[in-house]
Order: sequence, then C-alpha cells, then structure tokens
Amino acid sequence: MQLYQKAGIAISRLFLSYYTTDTTLFSSSRTGYLRQKLQIPDNALVVGNINLIYPPKRYLGHTVGLKCHEDIIEAIRIVRQKRNDVWGVLVGGTFEASQSYERKLRTLAKQKGDGKILMPGHFNSQEVASSWPDFDCAVHVPLSENCGGVVEPLLSGVPTVAGDVGGLPEVVRPGFTGELVPIRRPDLLAKAVLNVFDHYDEFQQMAESGRQLANVMFDPERCSTEVLSIYRHLLFEEPRPDTFHSGQFLISNQDPTPREAVSTLRLAPSIH
Repeated sequence: MQLYQKAGIAISRLFLSYYTTDTTLFSSSRTGYLRQKLQIPDNALVVGNINLIYPPKRYLGHTVGLKCHEDIIEAIRIVRQKRNDVWGVLVGGTFEASQSYERKLRTLAKQKGDGKILMPGHFNSQEVASSWPDFDCAVHVPLSENCGGVVEPLLSGVPTVAGDVGGLPEVVRPGFTGELVPIRRPDLLAKAVLNVFDHYDEFQQMAESGRQLANVMFDPERCSTEVLSIYRHLLFEEPRPDTFHSGQFLISNQDPTPREAVSTLRLAPSIH
C-alpha cells in the first residue's frame, strides 16, 4: 500500500485484504508429536521454524538463502552457549534442484549444534499443525516476506520472534504479539530468544494475543467478505469497506499498553 502511494496511486484506488489460511487446523494444545518424532526431551526448550528452504539468489547478490537459515543456526548456537537445554529444529525441505544447498545447511547445523540443531526435512500439512505446539519459540527472519512464517506459530500460541521486514510487523507487534529484530543479525536474534525464555510468561500472553489476532486477520470468511465488499464498492458504489488494521484490533480488544519491559530490542536498523 505504501509503495503504491509513493508511486502516485490515489488512495481511492487502493484496497488491502490479507490472504487466508485454515485457522481451524491449528491448536495451542501441545501434542508431543514433534518431540517424540525427533526424540527431544519433554523438558527441553525447542526453538526454530517450519519453512521451505530456498537457496541464495546469487544474481541478486544474496549470500544466504531467502529464509536465512544460516543466521538462525548461528543464533541457536549462541543461545546454546547460555542455555544447554535448548534444542533447535528447522523443519522443511527444498526443491529438487536445490538439494545441494540443503545438504550444506545440514552440515552447518551439525557443526554448530552438537547434535541439537535438527533438520528433519519436509512435513505434510497435518504434521506441521501437530508440530507447532511443541515449539517454545518460533523464529522467522527472512530477507523478504509478506506475512508468512509467523501466522502458523501464532495460531498455535507459540511465542514468536520475527524479522523487521515486509508484512511481518503487521502481525508481530512488539509488546503486543511478539518481538521484532533486524534481519542478518544473529546476535540480536539470539538475544531476543534468550529474552523470550527469561520472560516466558509475558511472551506466552503475547502469543495468545497473536493467536487471537491471526484467527481474525486471516480468517477465510472475514477476508472473502472483505474482497466481495471491495468489488461491490467498485461496481455498485456501495460504501467502501474499512481496512483491517492489526494495531487497532489489538488496542480495541486487549490491554492497550505494550509490554515494554520485555520488548527491549529496538537497538539497530535492519541490514539488508
């Protein structure tokens, strides 16, 4: 929306509606599926994500993959220096032509994780839904993104740390639903993860707020009704529908005061 406006497009010609997901597929009730499958102790803290693996786009000058798995592996290594009860789990496979990159990531995870940064490969949709509640902290710090990568963990009530890029700040709002960090800074990502574990009750409350937000923001019925209203406005001059704003939703539905005491990482600009 901002880019279109900067390009000179009139606001009257711009509309925003978010993509949908099957919100009923996810639950915050821990299943034990992931821990049992990977033989992770029940008392361990699990941090990581569930993402497809994309190799670096060399023609754009990228030295890491789109989802920055390298930075997440390094951040988990730093976290494990402070807390040896932490396990890293990076679920997801790659495309057939890019398997050499996935093998490099597996080697890197083995080198830096002492057997406790696991990459179990591709999971189907039911496995993904069953696995998310077993995470204690989700991390998602890609080079670019819409809102993906944070919706599913929040729908599962998992405390979430995200990169300050793209549409992620529209879902992960510091002090309300999670924490944001600059991308390409594994040191700050590690600090954020440790902060989550040090203030876990507060971040669980934020994750619950994020769960409530995601259930509305990406609800298929709400979004489809919104799109229909946009077309009715354009075709039949019916009233323009209100644009959904996550910040307004959170303020109107929850405690309007952000939890600043545990949101302390506004320290450095993003490095792209």
